[in-house]
Amino acid sequence: MTVKKIILVGCGNIGSRHLQAIAKLSCGIQVNIVEPNVNAQTLAKSRLNEITYDATNHEFFWYKSISELKDVGDLVIVTTHAAGRIDLMLDLINKGNTRFLIEKLVCQSVNEYKILLEKMEKHDAKGWVNTNYRYFEGYKKIKKLLEGQEIIHLSVFTHSKNGLATNSIHFIDLFAWLVKDKKIKSFLELLLEPQKMEVLFQLVFCQI
Repeated sequence: MTVKKIILVGCGNIGSRHLQAIAKLSCGIQVNIVEPNVNAQTLAKSRLNEITYDATNHEFFWYKSISELKDVGDLVIVTTHAAGRIDLMLDLINKGNTRFLIEKLVCQSVNEYKILLEKMEKHDAKGWVNTNYRYFEGYKKIKKLLEGQEIIHLSVFTHSKNGLATNSIHFIDLFAWLVKDKKIKSFLELLLEPQKMEVLFQLVFCQI
């Protein structure tokens, strides 16, 4: 049986959850985990111990830098902070890696996106961003109910404690999927609730 090689870059809170999911795979895997933070490595190892998996055909190797990696991965999962990720991605592509699952947000600027997309195109690389709301059964049912609708309006309410930018990308992707190729307009409304000492946001999507 062919062993799949997976590289996991970053194994903190989100990365360690990816690691648990990887460990549940039934096929033979070799997982190379890159994480310089000792506490994050400890967290990931403890979360591995929380689940059951086939240890007979799963191997896990731990590194502190991608410079230590010797193998190219069949899949590279990148869960690091977006700041500085562009250099990390370029380095991984230069090493021959071409298939990526990337946590949002991918980059910190439009220019970084352009650089990364040009690099990926040059090396025939592909990346999938972990925006998964469109795969939820509830949203699939909503999509069926909205079929044939000329105008769709979606409002998302959140507050400053939830990390607006990182969570809103899920709804941007969801709305783009709901309306297919139609043009989208979005705007942000600031809603103040002094009694609760909170700042609320309403993110609104409309077709144009």
